[in-house]
Amino acid sequence: WIEQSNPSVSMKGVSPTAATWYWNPGDGSEEKEGRLFHYRYNVDDLLDSVEVKVRAVDTVGCSYSGSEFLYVWKDFWAPTGFTPNKDEKNETFHFYGGQYITDFHFYIFNRQGEIVFEGDSFDAEWDGTYKGKDCPWGVYGWVANYNSDVKGTNFSGERKGFITIVR
Repeated sequence: WIEQSNPSVSMKGVSPTAATWYWNPGDGSEEKEGRLFHYRYNVDDLLDSVEVKVRAVDTVGCSYSGSEFLYVWKDFWAPTGFTPNKDEKNETFHFYGGQYITDFHFYIFNRQGEIVFEGDSFDAEWDGTYKGKDCPWGVYGWVANYNSDVKGTNFSGERKGFITIVR
């Protein structure tokens, strides 16, 4: 797993020991050389996984290769848009994931900085209204504060993002 709070990975080439090792981190960056591979990912630029490729060339020129997928650990994620237009498709904004979320609270703001919605659980959904009226088409900001427990490992923090209402 690549964690958002600590996106560094370390890998070590084991066999053959007398070889030159080449690592491709799978994020579009250049291949790195070395038996020990330490790399810090920018998780904001990643989807849900990367394929790390490794190649070793021994002293007589034989080449060995392999690959492994690393998955990006995200406690939760949110869409970037929704369409509250009463067609019964994509009508509300809500967060996804959350299997290990223990506490969750979020706010949605309009362009003037007013709080147009506040949710106090992971199951809360915003229908695109404020004070009983439809919010206009546009971009809204959100801030979420959370705590999670993944098999005894606790994570907490604040995440921010944007959501677009399309009517």
